[in-house]
Amino acid sequence: MVNGVAAGAGFNIVLACDIVICAKSARFAQSFSKIGLIPDCGGTYLLPRAMGLHKAKELMFTADLISSDDAKQYGFVNYLVEDEDLTETTYKFAKKLASSVPVALRFIKKILNQSYELSLDSALKLEASLQSFCIQTKDSKEGIQAFKQKRAPVFIGK
Repeated sequence: MVNGVAAGAGFNIVLACDIVICAKSARFAQSFSKIGLIPDCGGTYLLPRAMGLHKAKELMFTADLISSDDAKQYGFVNYLVEDEDLTETTYKFAKKLASSVPVALRFIKKILNQSYELSLDSALKLEASLQSFCIQTKDSKEGIQAFKQKRAPVFIGK
């Protein structure tokens, strides 16, 4: 959840988040060059992957402040909401994730975080390995059963 200005390390922490929900009034800046520093907290790794090398260079070289609309367009903000709706929207999304299967979400994140370094063959093998684990969990069995019975699943995190 981003409200206000996320500058320097704050911006880079945003880039490290899985999901970013942002107030329309929020702003972002890679402010390091203005004080004689280089980006830290993973910014040099995360920003080029979020928006491309040339745009990352521009933002890091100039330390320009960018709007929440631009952040959404660049792809590192998932949802842009009215300021007064930020907390409610974020909590609603968090509850949605919390009702999912933790093991599956953990493995999805693991694969996606490695996806730029994996070949297709390696990704397929990793998917098969992790899927074999997931299908044995109580939550997977519950999810499949609930689907067959056309009801909402009740997951227990196991």
